[in-house]
Amino acid sequence: MLEIVNDHVYVPLEESSSNAQPPEYAYLLCVEVYQEHLGSVLLMHIYKVELPRSLSNDLFLQETYRLWRESFGMYPWPLVKRVKRCWDRLKNWLSANFPEADATLRKGATEVEIEALENILKVKLPLPTRLLYRFCDGQELTDDVGGTALGSNLGNKGDYRPARSLVSAGEMIPCVPNALLSPMHDSNTGQQQDAMLLWLEEHVRRLQNGIIKLRKEGMIRSINLFPEESPLCSTAVTNGVQVRASAVFIPEGCNLLDESHKYLFAYSIRMRLLPEGCIVNGTSFGSCQLNWRHWIIRANDHVVSDVNGEAVIGKVSFCSIN
Repeated sequence: MLEIVNDHVYVPLEESSSNAQPPEYAYLLCVEVYQEHLGSVLLMHIYKVELPRSLSNDLFLQETYRLWRESFGMYPWPLVKRVKRCWDRLKNWLSANFPEADATLRKGATEVEIEALENILKVKLPLPTRLLYRFCDGQELTDDVGGTALGSNLGNKGDYRPARSLVSAGEMIPCVPNALLSPMHDSNTGQQQDAMLLWLEEHVRRLQNGIIKLRKEGMIRSINLFPEESPLCSTAVTNGVQVRASAVFIPEGCNLLDESHKYLFAYSIRMRLLPEGCIVNGTSFGSCQLNWRHWIIRANDHVVSDVNGEAVIGKVSFCSIN
């Protein structure tokens, strides 16, 4: 049997083929058949790399495996597999659900390009962050994402736009707090500095589980980061109007040095008129307009905000049955 232990392949041989009796000789023939696919087995098991069946030449597979080992040999293998798996899951979801965004993903950056970036920024990126860029060097977007324009809606990370304006556009997201930046994994503290990877993994999990969904406005589609499923989304119905509320964490707006405002969240209140219409005093209406609003925002048991007042001028919601 071909056995893979800690990313090493072991093919046990009872004895040499020159001295092999018929049963052992048959076993060696099986081993030789395995060897023809050894490269593909290694690539599939260790890196989850799928190759077309036409690429069955053993020398080609061995060369491909050798190049992978050389390209990523300076990184811990479990971390390489973790990052590769994360990007594969995201690309598979985008390919099936949001192909126009999938088409914008760039090829991975080289070590030289990453080192040039580090020299410009005058920092050493954590290993998980370096690996994220080794597998995918961001997106190739033609629209300007900065300034006051709404910019591109093809960002695979999604967006949050209260009052139809970008909360952040083209901003850098901190990978880890500045105090924790170092070029290598700190074995003494066990801190892997994988905040950026953890965020992307959670983002992919929410996409795959339908917690966050695509939003379509006119002919434009985008990923809406506000959760649509319980318990991350609260739902209530008043007089036939369904109200949904959810929040999303904004890491680039956080300041851990500010004790009173360490963390920043954006929230979204969404309303729609249910098919039975707006029911007031037993009468159903096909349309309605927001007159008064009241919602409470809590962080655990602490009330952060209690909004109770008239509808905002210029932002009065009008709902109708479509």
